[in-house]
Parts: sequence; C-alpha cells; structure tokens
Amino acid sequence: MATIDTIVQPDDRGGYCVVIKDERYPSYAWTTGKTIRISCAPKLLGPYPLPGPPLSPNFREAPTIVRAPNARDWLLYYEQYAGTSYGLSTAPTLQGPWYQMSGNSGVPAWNRYEMPAGTRHGSMIAISRQQYQAIVAAFPEHAR
Repeated sequence: MATIDTIVQPDDRGGYCVVIKDERYPSYAWTTGKTIRISCAPKLLGPYPLPGPPLSPNFREAPTIVRAPNARDWLLYYEQYAGTSYGLSTAPTLQGPWYQMSGNSGVPAWNRYEMPAGTRHGSMIAISRQQYQAIVAAFPEHAR
C-alpha cells in the first residue's frame, strides 16, 4: 500500500498507532483511496497490520492527531486538498470508533470551526496557559 503523511502516536492501551494517508487513487478496484487510515501494533517497530477502514472521506491528507480538551478523546484533523478546507473526526480511543464531526466544506451546517485562509499541513502541540500568554504578548498584532 502506498502511504505518506505518517504520524506515530503512543496508544493508551499499550503499543503504538500510525495514522497515514492512503495514497492510492480512488478507482473501481479501490473506492476509498486518498483517505486517512490507522494501524496499531504492540511495538513501535511493528509489525503493523494493514490499516483499518478510512477515517475520512476521499481526497484528504496531512493528518494531525491531538487529545481533545477533555483529555480523554482524540481529535483527528485532515486537509481536504488542495488546501480548500479541513475536516475533523473524533474517537474515544485510537482504535475508534471514529466519527466525522465537521467537513468545513463551505456548507454552513458543517462549518463548526474555521481555519485561517491559506492554512496547509498544520501541526499542533499542547502548551500551558503561561506559554500561550507569552506567545500572545510577543505577537500582540496577531492576538484575537
């Protein structure tokens, strides 16, 4: 399987999970290509089984996975390329079940959040309130 955009995430249940973009193009033989998928293994170096079913619609890439603010669930953001919007799926564990929460597709009912114009292939890290305040103080022209 052709893959890109790989992220390795330690699994709360032990082992590791990789979040990947299935690079295969959708076709009659493979209808769910260009999707975000996940595979979990007991050890960092695997072996990893073939990924499970898609966690996103077709033509998504650049997955970013973070803990939800409740510190229990997972949030998986992915770009609808080429740079047109972002989507969001969520799950209580890395193994799922995964649910698509938002497509940010220009349809008001789906736009539950917005990304800055031109955002591409983002990453996220957790920071403290003190770190956040230091960043805002350093760049006040960008604070909202």
